[in-house]
Amino acid sequence: MKKKILNLEEKLLLNKIAGYSVLAGAALLLTPTVAKGDIVYVDPADIVVNNIHSLDTLDLDANGENDFILKHLRSSSTSIFIYSTLKMSGYYNNWTQTNKVLISNYFVAKLDSSVSISPAQTNWASDDEFCNLEYTYTGPSTFLRGNWAPNVEEKFLGVSFYIGVMRHYGWIRASVIRLGDGNGGQITVHDWAYEDDEGVSLKTGEGDVPLPSNYHILLP
Repeated sequence: MKKKILNLEEKLLLNKIAGYSVLAGAALLLTPTVAKGDIVYVDPADIVVNNIHSLDTLDLDANGENDFILKHLRSSSTSIFIYSTLKMSGYYNNWTQTNKVLISNYFVAKLDSSVSISPAQTNWASDDEFCNLEYTYTGPSTFLRGNWAPNVEEKFLGVSFYIGVMRHYGWIRASVIRLGDGNGGQITVHDWAYEDDEGVSLKTGEGDVPLPSNYHILLP
């Protein structure tokens, strides 16, 4: 497997063209070249989900099709307790193939760096929870469960998703915090990477050369 490494001159060029404005009638569409077997790394502005019943979507390969959805849900089963859930779900591809997240002990797995994400792993789910946070109406949290409870800073998720009909493997770096006072929690997605070649594994944190988050840059 080959990783795309940019030299200093190339990095400076990317930074320069990312700052250009588009001149009418003189625009050229530029797409970064990613060879087979390369790791594509994306470093967007932080994506935050923290309002009750809020959600956001992730399009990992920027092809205009959502790959995953982040949710913050809350429900009340009694007059005393509020249940708050931070959740991640994979979209269906053509209704037959499902994007999935790696799980551990019935929750989204919390991974350190350099953990292999590969076809050899079998603990995948298309819909699972980071954590559950249980609150009383009048007080702080009384019950916490899940691999990401109550507070986790910059750990990794393992994901598998489809580009066309081909399955790809990747990682997402995220943080979770408990907000307290019955407000549930917050998910923050910092960055992600995936293997451009279908079915090829990679390690969490691998792919350390950032390309612009808007892959398609208009260059005058």
